Amino acid sequence: MKKRKIEDVMDKIGIPKCTQGYECIVEALMLMDEPVWKNAKLMNVYEEIGRRLGKRGSSVERSIRYCFEITRKREKNQPDIEKYLGSVYTGNHHTLKHFYKILKREEEDENSRY
Repeated sequence: MKKRKIEDVMDKIGIPKCTQGYECIVEALMLMDEPVWKNAKLMNVYEEIGRRLGKRGSSVERSIRYCFEITRKREKNQPDIEKYLGSVYTGNHHTLKHFYKILKREEEDENSRY
C-alpha cells in the first residue's frame, strides 16, 4: 500500500496532520500491509511503531485513538468518515482493520482496471 494513497484518504476525511496520531496511523496501515505484520496483534504493531518513532506503544495507541475521536466529531465529510472508519467507534483495533480493508479493496480495484 502506498503512503501517498493513505495520506490522501486521511486528508480527505479530515484526520488532522498536526496531531501525533496522523503519522502513527500511516505507519500502522503500512505495517499491516507487510506479510510479517498482517496477522500480528495490534499491541505488537503499536510497539513496533513506537520503536520506529521513539515513543511507547501506549502513547502510539492513545495518539491514534485521539485522531479517530476528533475526526468522528467533525461534521464535514461524514459519509467518507463512515466509509473509511466505520459508522460506530468500536476501538482502534476494529477501526484500523476496517480502514485497512477499505484501502486495500480500493487498491485492488485500481490495479484490476489496468
